[in-house]
Amino acid sequence: MGFDNILTSLGIEGMKVLIHLDQQSYSVDEKITGYIKLKAGMSDQKVTHIELKLLEKYENDDETSQFTYLTNELDRFVIDESFTIDVKEQKKIPFTLAPETLNFRSNTSKVFLNTHVYIDLGIDEEVEAEVPYQR
Repeated sequence: MGFDNILTSLGIEGMKVLIHLDQQSYSVDEKITGYIKLKAGMSDQKVTHIELKLLEKYENDDETSQFTYLTNELDRFVIDESFTIDVKEQKKIPFTLAPETLNFRSNTSKVFLNTHVYIDLGIDEEVEAEVPYQR
């Protein structure tokens, strides 16, 4: 294993993940579309799968709690595709999310798309982007 491979496996100079949503806002009955852009680092990296979670984040009303915000998972999707990204390569992975039901716990919450990229023999990458919902 070369020095670049060791650094990448530790998360240094590793893969970068970006989320792109196709629309400026979505209504609750619309599909969420966009793509995940993966930028490889200083060595080849094997992606085993990608998990997308639609999360609701809302204020915690419990004054005795240490947590200001709570998270409610609204839906989960898995892109069960294994592939390798070569050094400095970029890859776009399109997605369409069509949640069956969205059980919101708050009328004033914000919705986020959490993307977790599972990397074989390396540090996984995880990012979030706000989904601008109109309710």
